[in-house]
Amino acid sequence: MAWTLIAKDTGISSGAGTTTDQAGTFNISDGDAVIILAKTEASNTYAAAKDSGSPANNFTFDANDFLSYAGGGATAAIGYLVGAAADGSLKIRMTTQSSSFKRFVAFHLRPDSGDTVGVDQRNKSSGTGSSATSGNITTTSTDLAAVALYADFDGLAPASGETINGSVGDDRAGVGTDFSAWVKLFTSTFTGQAAATPTGSAQWACLLLSLKSEAPAAGVTVAWLQA
Repeated sequence: MAWTLIAKDTGISSGAGTTTDQAGTFNISDGDAVIILAKTEASNTYAAAKDSGSPANNFTFDANDFLSYAGGGATAAIGYLVGAAADGSLKIRMTTQSSSFKRFVAFHLRPDSGDTVGVDQRNKSSGTGSSATSGNITTTSTDLAAVALYADFDGLAPASGETINGSVGDDRAGVGTDFSAWVKLFTSTFTGQAAATPTGSAQWACLLLSLKSEAPAAGVTVAWLQA
């Protein structure tokens, strides 16, 4: 299996200020990946990096991994850091444009040494009800780290069924009563979605992202023959 789950951690802020720090730190090796899954109870933009000093290890937040829901009263997003620079004490600092109740879950992952890592597929959805799903993705790689988040605007934690492609995650974390994230490692392609079951009818968001890890193409060796 190309991917190894190294650690997880969380961050939470009651609303004062625009930054939220990771509770602990990650011991990052060159080439590692970190994925941050976040929710705020406001219209927001997201950024994340090391809290101070170097290496900065800036995260990417793509518009395709952002969702405004509950009539614009909340937002959810996934950010990722691939090809990280080694850092024995990476503390993630998430920054948003507005002060609001904020929280995140972060997963530290390690691909095989020398592999090329990138985004494979993603999907997202929002709605109201007692069944939250991201919508399907069709993956293209056999070495995948898939992450998903569930968030709602009604204080209803998922009671059960936090899955990706019908399989319970390898690990998960919840922050507060209305937000959770989970990760699942795959060694084959699939067509499937993330799903979670709230404890009641909720205004929810569900996001899914997969990272692929692929060995570099084999080089061509030319043997020169001398007569």
